[in-house]
Order: sequence, then C-alpha cells, then structure tokens
Amino acid sequence: MPKDSFINLERYNKLISLGKDILSKSDIVKSGTVSLKDVELAREFMAKGAKTTNPQVKASYWEHITIAPELGRRIALQMAKTDSSIGLHEIEFLLFLHDIGRLITPSIYFRNDLLGDRVLLGTGIPKHIVGDLPPLGNILVKADELELTVSQMEFAEPFTSEQLTIA
Repeated sequence: MPKDSFINLERYNKLISLGKDILSKSDIVKSGTVSLKDVELAREFMAKGAKTTNPQVKASYWEHITIAPELGRRIALQMAKTDSSIGLHEIEFLLFLHDIGRLITPSIYFRNDLLGDRVLLGTGIPKHIVGDLPPLGNILVKADELELTVSQMEFAEPFTSEQLTIA
C-alpha cells in the first residue's frame, strides 16, 4: 500500500473516531434533526478535525470553510422570509462540514465529496441529512445560474424571486 494511502486511511479513521465522540452529544444523531447546539458541534468537529489530521491545504480553504456557513445562514434567513420550510440550522451545520473530506485527501476535489459523506455517515449523522449535501458539480452549476450581482454578494441588495427559487 502506498504511504499516502496509509496516511489517508489513518486520517479517515481519526475523523470517524473524533466525529463519533463529538457528535454523540448532538441532537442530530439522537433525533435526526439539527439544532443550534449541533451547529456549534459541527464547528468544533471541523476545528478539532483539522488539528488531528493536519492537512496540507491552502489558506483559502480555511477562509472558505468559515465563510460558507455564514453566507449560507444569510441566504437561508433571506429565503425563510418567504419559505418557512427552510432549515436554518441544518444549512449552517452542513456548510461547516461540507468539505470535511479535504482533511483526508487535501488535493483531490471530487473524492473529497465521497469521503466527506462517508465520514459524516460514519459518525452517526442520518443519511437523510447527509443526502442534503449536493455534490460540488451541482453547487457550481446552481451558483452560476443565480447570476448574483456584486451588491447581492455583499448582501446590500436582496435576491430576486427567481434567484430565491433557484437557491
């Protein structure tokens, strides 16, 4: 077995163990629903997972995984004004963990989706929640379809009804 395969397997197993430990206290594992406490546990899992696996990633990765949940929460709050079914905590929870696979294989993008899903399922997160994470390719297509203006990306201008439907 190549050395980096062993390292990847070791990282994977460490994340599963860490995730089980942290998320065993969560509402999501107990009831299948995401609470505000679970959002904090997702943040803790990601932070401790990074320290445990010490992946060699670019600084922009850390910016991305801290900005994505905030951006998602803002979008979800705006969407919730017209759609009461929006799961605000679920969106923020999933966005904290959407790139957790990068902690295993830092440079292989699409494999990260598969590994991330396996880690989340292995920690006890229900399949229906993990299934809400769309693959990276789908996210990129939808983001392009939104055609956001600079003002909208800065949250100075609201989304149009068409953009809310796409989102």
